[in-house]
Amino acid sequence: MKLARVTAAIETLTMTATAEDKSAVQFWAWFSQHHEQYRSVDRAAGREELLDQFQEQLHRYDDELYFEISEPLTDGSNELIITAEGIREKFPAVDALVEAAPVLTNWKIIAFKPPYGFDFTYEADDLMLDPGQLWFLPLRSKSSPEVLGLRVGVPGLDEDDMDRVENAVWIILDTGLGEKVCAERINHLEVVTLPEHAKDDGYIALPEISDYLAWRDRKNSEQTDEGERG
Repeated sequence: MKLARVTAAIETLTMTATAEDKSAVQFWAWFSQHHEQYRSVDRAAGREELLDQFQEQLHRYDDELYFEISEPLTDGSNELIITAEGIREKFPAVDALVEAAPVLTNWKIIAFKPPYGFDFTYEADDLMLDPGQLWFLPLRSKSSPEVLGLRVGVPGLDEDDMDRVENAVWIILDTGLGEKVCAERINHLEVVTLPEHAKDDGYIALPEISDYLAWRDRKNSEQTDEGERG
C-alpha cells in the first residue's frame, strides 16, 4: 500500500510539472507570434486591449504572475519583466517560465523586477515620498537573528495615512532593491515619524540600505566562520 501511495504521488507531481511545462511552452508560442505588437505598446492605438491579452495569456500559465514591458531602449531592444509582485511562493513559477523563454530578436526577458536604486520620487494621488529623505532603523530578533525588520522614519508622517505610506515604502524598497532582494531580505516593515535626530538614534539613510545588507552579510559570515572554528 505504501508503494502504491508513493507511486501515485510521483505520478501526480509529474503530471503537475508536465502541465506547467506545457503551459509555459504555450505562452511563449503565443508571444513569439505576437511580440512585434508589443514593441511600442504604450503608443499603440489598442494599448489596453493588447495589455489585457498579454495578461490573459500569462494567467493561463499562472494567475498570480504579472509583467512589465519597456519601450524600446537605446540599443533598440525591449525588456519584458515577469514578476510575482514579491510573492515568494511564486518565485519558482517565474524562474521556470523565464528559463523556458525562446530567444527573440530585440527582446530581453527578465525574471523579477530588477533593482533601480533610490534616485526617484514616489508619487500616487496626493502622496509623494522622496527616498532620499527616508531613514531606516534595523530591527533584529534575538530568537531569529536571520530575520530583518525595518522601522522607516518618514518626515511629516500623518498617522491617519500610515497604511498608505507603509504600502508606498514597500514599493520604494521593491523598486530600489529589486523584487527578489526585497522579498527575501526584508521580513517586517513599520513606518514612524522621522525623529528629529535620526542619525543619533541609530537610523541610516534609506539609499544606503544595499550597503547595510552587504555589511550584514559579511558580519554573519564572519560569525559563522568563528563558530565553526570554535
